Amino acid sequence: MNQEISESDPNLHIALLLDFAASRYNCLPSEFVRRADTMDLYIMDIACSYQNYKQEQAQAASEERTIAPKLSVEQMQSMIERVKHGSNKKS
Repeated sequence: MNQEISESDPNLHIALLLDFAASRYNCLPSEFVRRADTMDLYIMDIACSYQNYKQEQAQAASEERTIAPKLSVEQMQSMIERVKHGSNKKS
């Protein structure tokens, strides 16, 4: 069982997800696999994302910095194009 683990290994991501879910819901990973459905995964994803966001906000506040907005590549490209063409209108 003491094998080398690569961060790009999809099995690592699955194992970490199951471990996190089982820890969060106080059950064994096998129990989570047996009982969980898509709604459980959806709610867990939202809860974890919100928890991470709140932690990032608190850390930024303690460091007296702001959090940069998370923009898609398309949004950033659109903003660059508007600046290049001198337009302040949002598309």
